[in-house]
Parts: sequence; C-alpha cells; structure tokens
Amino acid sequence: MDKSKSEINKKVYSDPVHGNIHIHPACQLIIDTPEFQRLRYLKQMGMASHVYPGAVHTRFEHSLGVCHLAGEFARMLRQKQPLLDITYKDILCVEIAGLCHDLGHGPLSHTFDAQVMAQLSPEANFTHEHASIKMFTHLLEEHQLLHPDGPLTKYELNSDDITFIKEMIYTEKNQKRTGRPEHKAFLYEIVSNKETGVDVDKFDYFARDCHHLGTKNNFHHRRFMMFTRVIYDDSDKKWHICVRDKELLNLYHMYFTRYSLQKFVWYHRVNQSIELMATHALIKASSRLKVDGRCLLKDCINDMKAFSKLNDEILYRIRHSEDRSEDMEEAKAIIERILSRDFYICVYESEPIKQTHLPNEFNDKKEHEIEPIIKQKIMDLCHVSDSLFTVKMSTFDFGRKTDDPLKNMKVFNKKEPNKARKPEEGAASRILVPTNCSEAIIRVFIYKKDPEIETKLRDAALKWKEAQIKDYPEEARGTKIDRLIDDFNRSHPSENEWKRLKQDIMQV
Repeated sequence: MDKSKSEINKKVYSDPVHGNIHIHPACQLIIDTPEFQRLRYLKQMGMASHVYPGAVHTRFEHSLGVCHLAGEFARMLRQKQPLLDITYKDILCVEIAGLCHDLGHGPLSHTFDAQVMAQLSPEANFTHEHASIKMFTHLLEEHQLLHPDGPLTKYELNSDDITFIKEMIYTEKNQKRTGRPEHKAFLYEIVSNKETGVDVDKFDYFARDCHHLGTKNNFHHRRFMMFTRVIYDDSDKKWHICVRDKELLNLYHMYFTRYSLQKFVWYHRVNQSIELMATHALIKASSRLKVDGRCLLKDCINDMKAFSKLNDEILYRIRHSEDRSEDMEEAKAIIERILSRDFYICVYESEPIKQTHLPNEFNDKKEHEIEPIIKQKIMDLCHVSDSLFTVKMSTFDFGRKTDDPLKNMKVFNKKEPNKARKPEEGAASRILVPTNCSEAIIRVFIYKKDPEIETKLRDAALKWKEAQIKDYPEEARGTKIDRLIDDFNRSHPSENEWKRLKQDIMQV
C-alpha cells in the first residue's frame, strides 16, 4: 500500500470547530455507508434545541471531529516520541475508533439508553457503547468491507486491528485487551479514557456543544495535547499518557465545563421536562411502532439492520401515524404538547445535595433505579396517584462520581520529563480545586396543571427531603428559615403561598 497516496487522497471537510479537517480514505469508506449516515439524523444534544435553538448539531459532525482529534493526538505523540513505535496502522485504527465510537446511539441522545431502554428492556442493560461495537461489526459485514478483495483490505487492516478498534470504542472493566501489546496500552487512552475521563471524545463535544450553544469553553484541548508525553509508570507497570504538571489548571477548566453543561443544558429544568415527555411518548407507542416495518422498539437493539433505521425522526413518525389505538393516540397527544410548548411542570426542585448525604439505600444504584423509590415515599406522604407525576434525579460531577477527577491522572514536570507521578494536593490551585466532586438535585414534575395537587406534592417532597437530611451537620444545612425560603423560591409561589410562608417563619 502506498501510504503517501493515502495521505494525498484524504478528503477535506470544513468543520465549524476545528477548521479544515482531513479524513483518511479508509474512514471515508465507513462514512459513506447508510449506517454511518444515520448519524446525520441524530442530534448531539437530544431535545435541547427546544431550549437552546442553536443546539441542532449532530452525532455525524461530532464523530468526524473525534476522528480528526484522535489522529492528530496520535501523530503528535509519534512526532514527539519516535521510539514509541506508533505505526501508520495504529493511527488509522485510532481514527476509525474515534469515527465509530457513537454508531450505537439511539434517538434523543442519552435519554434513549438511560430512560427509554432502561424501562422497556431493563434486563438488556443496553448501552450505546455496546451498540456501537455491534453496529461497527454489522457495518463491516453488511458492506463486505473486509472480505477478500474488500475495499478496506488494501489498507492492510487485519483481525487484530478490528479487535483493537472495538476495544478502543468500549472495553469492560477488567477485560484483557488483545488488540495491541502492553507497551502500546497508552493508545487506548486517546478515544475513550476510562481511567481519567480525559479523551478526545470529550475534547470535541465540549468545544462543539459550547460553540453551538454560544457559551465559553475555557478548556484548551490543543494546548493539553501539546504538553503530553507517554511515560512508563513504575507504580502499575503500564505506559500512560501523562500531562505536564502546569496543565492541571487547564484540566480543571475541562471538568468545570462538563459540570456547567450538565447544570445549565443537559439537566436544565425545561430540557429535562421535554425529554421526560419524549420518553413517555416513545414508551406509549413502543408496543405499536415497528422499526424497519418489522421490529418493535425494545427488540431493535438486538437487530442492527433495524437499529440502523432508528433516528430522531421517530417522534414525527409517531405524530403522523395512522394508527388510532389508545396508546398511539396518547403518544401523539404528548408530542403535540411538546410542539405547542405545553410542558410538564416542575413543582419542586431541591437544593444541590452532596452524593455522600443521600440515603444509604441509594448506594450503587443508578438514577433510574432511585427515582421510583423517592416517588413511592412522596406518594406515601401525600397520597397522590403515581399517574399524575414523576420524580427525576440528576447527578452533576466532574466525571469520576465522588472522586477527585485528578485521582488517576499521571503528570510529569520539566526537570524529570520521563517520570510519571500523581499530582500533589493543591498543585493546580488553592482556590479553584473543589472539596466536593459530586452533587445531585431532586425534581418533581406534574403532568398537568393542578394547584391543589402541586401543593400536596411540593409539601410531601419537602417533608421527604427534611427526613433525609436530618443527620446533616447543621452548617451544611443552613438555618431552617434559610431552607424554607430557598425551597419556596424554587417553587414559584403565589401571593397566598407567600403569606403562608411568613406564618411558617413566625412559628420558627
């Protein structure tokens, strides 16, 4: 294979975030398949465009951006450290992994796996990472890209390379990787870094999301990549991508960008209401809707041919369906409410709660497992039917749950550039480094406006929260009056409700 010819034949895409990006011909073969083109019809941020009009960018452009950054990062490491023996094929595999890492996403972004499939098929433990590997396998087979004389064979890709690509997309915890030898283990940290959460996937979507939202991204990913080296770490006997110690503050900007996007966009109160409605619509229609004309929604995750027909247009297919069954009519009504901006109403929102202050029964449970527990406790307090409201729990963190995000990071300094070490405490900043790395908020949404039910739910939610935080240190809770006013402000009270609050304060 003439590698120089492949370089010449790279296709150029004009990207609003990275400028002109060059895509390898092998990657272009994948891009030109219907399975990859489906990503054009999946919004990167799900339903967020109903709140932020600019958030209409897609998984397609994000995947091109990750492919570009993955190749750029690998080439940068090869140029700085030729002895690492990063080959032409290594770089191509890293680019393909970056390109294909989101092939398994369904409609509504993460809502599909975290909410829709979690309710429709909880036993499947569906994740978009698993689906991405299955879709990549299906794509190669469906178009015979690696069959004898297949179009990818001229780039000398073999079964080990395909294994390597799949392992970069997703690897189970403690799963042994066989695609590349141990001295090249650092390559697995480029596309999806499970150790530190610092990878080119995040580099792209932070920059891209902020660009389309019109907000500032203070993390400089190119600078981060410039100040990295691959170093052998004696503590775990592995090769890691390490960053210069002076770049730790830049890293905290990355983690704070993630937190800010969670807080103000992904889990925005209105956006969460809309995603909840879209979830309900899909679940209502799921028993009647056939994907690819033959496969129920809950079954298409095991049929990649059907899954490849699934995209954000599903809501419009439901809306315009001629099916007049009760479930389908209810689903249509919910979608009409979204389009007319008649959203579910948030009647209660807690203050941020430390993860460590949540009840012990919530330990090791995911949000969708915790929400029914809280809902039942609220129902027990106010006796409101479970068909009238729902509870949502949102977790905000720096990517490592309650752990300091730099816990697993490896750094080096200017004097000892070949020695990997853990960051010293406070090395980044004595001001900006957080003492708490994870928090949660609880919201209660009512499906239709009803002042009496709203008051009952709000009071019950407040009682539940008070019962759960009774063992908090007093300084962490604030005064009772502070908490009364804080909770009340979040509920958008009427004038009569304000009068009742004043009476409560007088009793305190």
